[in-house]
Amino acid sequence: EISENVVRCMNELGKSLNDTLETIMVEAMARDLVHDLYRPNKERIDLASVLSGTVDDVAAVSNLTRFPLITRPSPLPMFYFDPQLLRYLHRQALSNACKYGKIGGSVLTEITFDNKHNTLE
Repeated sequence: EISENVVRCMNELGKSLNDTLETIMVEAMARDLVHDLYRPNKERIDLASVLSGTVDDVAAVSNLTRFPLITRPSPLPMFYFDPQLLRYLHRQALSNACKYGKIGGSVLTEITFDNKHNTLE
């Protein structure tokens, strides 16, 4: 029983440490963006996978079904983008929707790629 409590406490401590480090990184990125110091690190990414990871981070505090992610077409093509910047922007948008939206409401992320015009919405 004691060893189970130690393992549980260590897991909680690890999660808290990861959350704290993530917050520090987000704050540092925000500072760098505001002062025009951030240099994007572009790579080929699966947009839906990157954004799903953001949803998982936010949903860990809440209910995963509150944060649906819809892509059109599905699957989306690969994009050349900075995944860290994308996660930051998406996390901020989700956070604002949770703060200022309907309490307990869903927060939908919808991404549409128009292949004809080569645009992403």
